[in-house]
Amino acid sequence: METFLNENSLHQQFTTITDFSSALVQLNGVLFDIAGLGIDKRLYYDPGTLYLRRTIRDQVFGSCLAHISDKSARVLFKTLLMDRLSAQNWREDQKQEDVEYRLNGEDFRGTTLAECAERRLNASIGFLLNFRSMLYPPVGAITVAKQANEEIVVACVSDRDGLLYWFRANPQLGILTYDINSPHPPKDEETVLGRRSRFQKTRLVNQGRSVYLDRQTYNYWSMDNNHFGLAAHIEVFDAQGRHVGEASLEGILDERRRDPEKSLEL
Repeated sequence: METFLNENSLHQQFTTITDFSSALVQLNGVLFDIAGLGIDKRLYYDPGTLYLRRTIRDQVFGSCLAHISDKSARVLFKTLLMDRLSAQNWREDQKQEDVEYRLNGEDFRGTTLAECAERRLNASIGFLLNFRSMLYPPVGAITVAKQANEEIVVACVSDRDGLLYWFRANPQLGILTYDINSPHPPKDEETVLGRRSRFQKTRLVNQGRSVYLDRQTYNYWSMDNNHFGLAAHIEVFDAQGRHVGEASLEGILDERRRDPEKSLEL
């Protein structure tokens, strides 16, 4: 998963340090959630440009960052960016070409936005991470025109709600999005079953739910449709349909929960 911190989302839209600090806290929340993901992830940005972007009138980002009253937000931003996520300058592994990448009539070649667009064109999974801005939707996407003849849809995220929306739109990552306070059993894509690189959907059905083949063990996995919230779990069966045990939504199998009374009709 590739995240691109969009320096272009800083365009003097903030009027006070307090307003900017609030947006930084929102962005930190997204960075914190990304840092906690147990998947392969990379964060790209352009430090030389980011810190010189005008943020409040003529004040640049670096200066605004140094003067926010909530010093913990500044420290957290730098810690998440450099220590937790080991952010990389995209220019060190540039994919974009020296051609036009236009959005709303403006050419963004040579920017993080164009780099994200080019990588999306080459089927990488990722999104633009933006500071709160009227120019970039908190949830949704923008369309970038490459050389005026190719349109590239680029997802945008600026807060935690937007990140959750993006997770749900990309179930192949297998990122859990189930609310343990829900009164309903999880959807398959809200659990490890959404990780399509590991689980292959079959034509089998158990308790009205789809059954998946685990490519690693060749066991069959299916959501238990009778439990929800903290009790939600996945039933696991072997190749002969015998019950093997129960797995957590994260995919951890507990064979102590094996029930010889349960079976899967193959």
